[in-house]
Amino acid sequence: MGCGGIKHDKLVDLGEKFFGKVKKSSDTPVLNEDKPMFTGSQILIRDDDQELAHAGIFYDAPGWNDPDYFAFLLL
Repeated sequence: MGCGGIKHDKLVDLGEKFFGKVKKSSDTPVLNEDKPMFTGSQILIRDDDQELAHAGIFYDAPGWNDPDYFAFLLL
């Protein structure tokens, strides 16, 4: 996939030039069922002169093909 002011033929030529010698995968599908491991961490920097505090809360989000995907977007 390309974006911007590039012609399709030029993109195809560049793809063949740089990726034409890459081996094709076998017929066996690759199933990536391993979930990444979350390692929590915390960094505290106290600065009483700052007016704002920034915080983040993170969740194990469902994939785009999960039935709960759009409900999670509302969260």
